[in-house]
Amino acid sequence: MDCSATKPKHDRTTHEQLEAYVLFCQAHPEVGTGKNCPKTPQQMKELWQQLADKLNSCRGPIRSTAKWKETLGVWKSQLRTRSRRLKINERLTGGGQSSKQMTDFEEMALSTFGSAAVDGIQNVQSLGLTPIEQTVE
Repeated sequence: MDCSATKPKHDRTTHEQLEAYVLFCQAHPEVGTGKNCPKTPQQMKELWQQLADKLNSCRGPIRSTAKWKETLGVWKSQLRTRSRRLKINERLTGGGQSSKQMTDFEEMALSTFGSAAVDGIQNVQSLGLTPIEQTVE
């Protein structure tokens, strides 16, 4: 059996498909956030079907709508994890730049989907112990 003729178990999503996804999410933010929105479930289903058709028309693997939801959800999670790890690494080096950087495309995708998972939510008091310098009078 010729190894070059065998198909890989999982085809990887191409950069072209990821770009199409990010651009689609910029036009339809409710798809990328995964949060409740004023659109009905049927409208959301239609948007996901449009997105799946668009992604399947690009070079790369062809998947069902449900499989695209799963694949793109995993990719967003990996993107946020990578960004969070780079931020932690940056803090450990004393604020200096890390050896690895996010690409411009990854930065654009992160800004499209939101970076609360990476940066935290601003202006929210954390619960727990108060710092010592505030309690000493």
